[in-house]
Amino acid sequence: MPVRGAVLLAAARIDPGALDLEVRKDDLLYGEGEYRWVGRWRFKDPALAEALKASRPGKRATFSSLEDYYRFNKLLPPRDPKERDEHYAERVFIEEAFLPVFGLEGLSYLRSQVEFVDSKKRKRRIDFVLDGKTKYAIEVEGAAYHAHTSIGDEKFNDEKQRQRDLGQAGYRYFPFSFGDIRQKRAQAVLTELAFEDPILHRLFLANQHSEHTTGASKLARLEQLLRFLPKRFPLYQKAILAMLESANREGKNELTLVDYEPVTPGLTLALLDTFALVERVAELYGQPVVLPKVKLYVLRPPDPDLFLQAMELYRCHGESSFVDLPRTHIEYELVNRVPDADLVDHIFAAEAASSPPSGSLDESRLERFAAHFVSEVGPKPPSKANPVSVERTLLDFFARRYFAVRDLKPEQVQLLQRALLGQSGLGILPTGFGKSLVFQLYGLLIPRTTLVISPLKALIRDQVHSMHRLGLVCVDSISSFDSSAAKERKLAEFRGHRYRLLYISPERLQIKGFYEELRASMQDTPVGALVIDEAHCVSEWGHDFRPAYLQIGRLRRLLEEASGRSIPIIALTATASEAVRKDVCDVLGLELQSVVQLASSDRPNLSLSVHPSGAYGLEAKEEVLEQVLTKVVPTALRMEKEELIPLGEEPPYEHAGVVFGIYANPHGKTTIAEGVHHIAKVIRERVSPDPEFVQVHASTPPTVCPNCGSQLYLPLTSKELKLYGMTQGYRCLECKEVFSRYAYASDWENTILERQDAFQDNQFPILVATKGYGMGIDKRNIRFIIHHALSSGLEGYYQEAGRAGRDGKQSHVALIYSPPMRKCYEEHLRYHQEPPCVSEPGNFKFHKCPYELPGLCDYGRQAFFVKASYPGLQTDLERALSVYDRLVAGQALIKNSFDDDDEESKGIQLALYRLQQLGVVEGYSLTYKSLREVVFEAEFNSNWQPEAVLHHLRQYLLRTEGEAYVEQHLAELSQRVNGKRRRVGVPGGERRRLIEMALEVLLERVYTTIRKTRYYMLEREHDYAQSHNEGVCRRVKIRSYFDDVGFSDDYRCGFCDVCVPDLNFTRDQAEIPVRDAQVDDLARILPELVSSFQPDKLAEAVRVTVDRGAVVGMTSRIANRLEKDITNVPSLYLAGALYRRRKGREEEAMSYLKSAFDEGIRQDFIPENLVFIAKEAAQLNPEKAFDWLTPVDGPFNTDHGLKLLEEQAKQLYGDEAPAPRVVRALRHTRRVARTAEAAIQLLKQPVVELLSGFDSLQTMMGENYVQR
Repeated sequence: MPVRGAVLLAAARIDPGALDLEVRKDDLLYGEGEYRWVGRWRFKDPALAEALKASRPGKRATFSSLEDYYRFNKLLPPRDPKERDEHYAERVFIEEAFLPVFGLEGLSYLRSQVEFVDSKKRKRRIDFVLDGKTKYAIEVEGAAYHAHTSIGDEKFNDEKQRQRDLGQAGYRYFPFSFGDIRQKRAQAVLTELAFEDPILHRLFLANQHSEHTTGASKLARLEQLLRFLPKRFPLYQKAILAMLESANREGKNELTLVDYEPVTPGLTLALLDTFALVERVAELYGQPVVLPKVKLYVLRPPDPDLFLQAMELYRCHGESSFVDLPRTHIEYELVNRVPDADLVDHIFAAEAASSPPSGSLDESRLERFAAHFVSEVGPKPPSKANPVSVERTLLDFFARRYFAVRDLKPEQVQLLQRALLGQSGLGILPTGFGKSLVFQLYGLLIPRTTLVISPLKALIRDQVHSMHRLGLVCVDSISSFDSSAAKERKLAEFRGHRYRLLYISPERLQIKGFYEELRASMQDTPVGALVIDEAHCVSEWGHDFRPAYLQIGRLRRLLEEASGRSIPIIALTATASEAVRKDVCDVLGLELQSVVQLASSDRPNLSLSVHPSGAYGLEAKEEVLEQVLTKVVPTALRMEKEELIPLGEEPPYEHAGVVFGIYANPHGKTTIAEGVHHIAKVIRERVSPDPEFVQVHASTPPTVCPNCGSQLYLPLTSKELKLYGMTQGYRCLECKEVFSRYAYASDWENTILERQDAFQDNQFPILVATKGYGMGIDKRNIRFIIHHALSSGLEGYYQEAGRAGRDGKQSHVALIYSPPMRKCYEEHLRYHQEPPCVSEPGNFKFHKCPYELPGLCDYGRQAFFVKASYPGLQTDLERALSVYDRLVAGQALIKNSFDDDDEESKGIQLALYRLQQLGVVEGYSLTYKSLREVVFEAEFNSNWQPEAVLHHLRQYLLRTEGEAYVEQHLAELSQRVNGKRRRVGVPGGERRRLIEMALEVLLERVYTTIRKTRYYMLEREHDYAQSHNEGVCRRVKIRSYFDDVGFSDDYRCGFCDVCVPDLNFTRDQAEIPVRDAQVDDLARILPELVSSFQPDKLAEAVRVTVDRGAVVGMTSRIANRLEKDITNVPSLYLAGALYRRRKGREEEAMSYLKSAFDEGIRQDFIPENLVFIAKEAAQLNPEKAFDWLTPVDGPFNTDHGLKLLEEQAKQLYGDEAPAPRVVRALRHTRRVARTAEAAIQLLKQPVVELLSGFDSLQTMMGENYVQR
């Protein structure tokens, strides 16, 4: 990725208008320095992308003059004027026809005297081949040469055959006579070609705009960087590895290399990249390696500026060097002549335009050199090798190299380290956090195949394609989309060590053939790890349970037995309640201590709102949906509607949104309005008339009207059936036609794949989908999510909401829902009970609300799904017993019309799982007899022992209940097991009765816990939707459900419709309590954090930074802020506190803290804040810190200040130490002085009055004396 970034940035410098790059630069969070990377990128002009894709790979000569071209192609006129000038016509063509259209730069695309082999295997030559998107064969001849009348039949026919051969070889043939050239007809033809062909068109435009350079044209330089370099780069890497192996074998510690006339900087970049990679891989696996120093002479590159720019962009990231440069010394120098040949080890000349010295590694020799090394190494990796050093710095290096991330998050590091050391882990991390990166990076670092078990075809396809786009071709998948031949090829490649990551669905692990293939190949092709993506699907307690996941734990044990080594499990999900977490660990055999989870599940960049529909019925939500799309979402995102939904504009679209519906293919009167196809129709009618603007994604193929193809039709009523004389019929809501049999949408799977790709490529902006879309799919510009109804619970809702804002920018999540009737809520829902719309058979059958709503409320619709999954204890018991009876009788379990979502198939799998929970079935697999018939093959333990069944049942119950409760419920069963009547016989015998009783106890627990939990989950989402009635912030409801943190009722996120009812948000993300902040969050909220001195927040920020190992990176960020404001006391404090945690930086820490203290005095900080700073400094030097507090005229020269000073002195020195005693004495003296002063003040007035009396007396006596 660093090489890719340097190349793309260099290309953008060549032609700033060619590429749209998302360039990001930031300080490292867990190391020193900056890191710059290119995220998303695309061609601004699709024609340029098409041109480069169509361009001929390989070397392309560049010419500084027309004479250079003639000399290179041996077209110069003869020196002796008397000699025949064989190339006169060709030169006239170039000068009078070609150069006026394509200019000097176009000569790089005009090859002269090109060989080709005709149909008779003869070597022939073409005067010129013009390399555009198509290859154009140009012949310059006299007019008579092509005339039938002027040449013989044999010559004429041979010429015609030559033309046909050129056409079959992919050329378009253009013969020009000398007259065509002189009369401008040839120039006119070339001009027409320039407007037809995207490559020639860019050459034409460059020539018309006088883009004349002394070297290659912009197009040629872009072609060299973006087309030629990527194809050559892997070859250079292999050759460098071969060179290192040779140097190691020969004991060389220095190498001198020459890159002979390189068109690209590919070799130099490959040297730097490969050396760095070898060093880090050796460190990862504990292999000591010393690489030779390298001196590289770059000889006469045609474009020195391009070379120097690319190297500068690779080596320098901002003001610092790239952190991942090789440690080995590699020096390169541009030169004009080859150094002494005796000093040179290798001359690389694969890109040379002229003839290199003999023995050089030209293209063919280079390929042989590399191929020999690859054949010696062999395709089989050292599969028994295991990492030794898994330090963060190493893992960050590999993450940057392969995935362009700045640095890994602590939780990613923790999961990776566990897996690399052979330990399993369960990661519960928010959507968009980077869970996939954990196992993808693991898969690249381990020399074994990592099996990724993922629940959705769309998710598998997206992740495989994303990795292929990154150039990681050691990744593939096996799915139902593959033909039999493709599956066989991929299995063969799996056995041949072709894959580091192989994606499969959980259902594929159940297929007997694949299952056995895995076991048989474990010795030669060991599995590195089992990755369980979307691991909540493992748990019956979860919102998206998949029975096939239940066999993974057993599969792991069998694969470990076959390979003789431990296979770690990497399980990942975005949301999991405590019950789900425990169940996942139990099913997969994980320790609870292996769970890695964020303290906060919050996605602070998501703003939230809820919009209850004010009415019920078919059209109840249509107006609300229109309001949300056209007013609510634009307001929340501070965008104009036209910016968010740009009607009339051409793709690609900058923003996207997803509307989630709950039904894929409904055709009931009360359900059709909640189907994805109807919702899409509403958006088209009310928001966007363009039918391509809104598309549908649902895994279930829709049934359609046979007349117009619409998915929107309803069954006829009994009255209508009688009217039309039909026993079964439907009416289309679009064309209004009546029909008796519906059709199926053709090629639906490919349609969905095309739509998924188009949406990912921003070809349309709004997708209406069922919940299956987007789980884990990395589409980063989804700006809004709208739920058209309640989800299965708060877990499902929040996971679906997490599809938005993966780029970290603000995105909005809106919920539209039909609330239940108040009476229904008070009587049933608040107690997590089945509502009567599903508990009463008649209501359930007809989707009827007993509280007289015209259709089911959203709660009722979800309750319908719960009822379908848990139809009743007796129903499930009978199904499990039926499967047991067939196993005892040796009858096959056959299911027709099998598909992953079929409820009957799930029922059989659950019945087998219930028997597996009791130890009666060891496991099961599937064998497909045909496309529509599948056989469940169970490993039935016909000799099961009652004691073992009791033991398995007890262990299951103890997971959720206390021992006393369990023994009480097992009392009758235990009595039977311990009794003497144990008849082995037909169904109805004692053994069957024991199984029946065990199943009853087990299913009773399932129904009283899991089913009730499903309703609890649903009630939690309903409670979230109602939180505005209580005035409680939406985030409080979400985080209180998922996180182990408490929130005060007055918490306000400032980013939901409860906190800001008009949705005119003044912030870009929710208020983040510092205690919940991740390192990324801290970096983002740093400006706010240092805007005022709040000791609690500053202390918490230091704690989070230290706990997450980000001291170095955060220190750099603080230092950058201080460069802008050296008087910022919070920043000075943070710098000091963080430097204190860095070994050898204590003096700097003390300096920053002293500056903070002094600046605090100047800014009139209260004494408590100054003491807070001094306490941090006292951790380094107590005496010096105390001295800061004690100047005579300081801020502590008050009674309150002396009290704080005394407390600080006691903490530093102890209660009886001199310092606190002096401060106490001073405070005592001050009190005495104040008492004396108070006494004086108290006596002052009487004394004044007494003195005044004396004065009056004296005056009076004086007057009497005078009178006498």
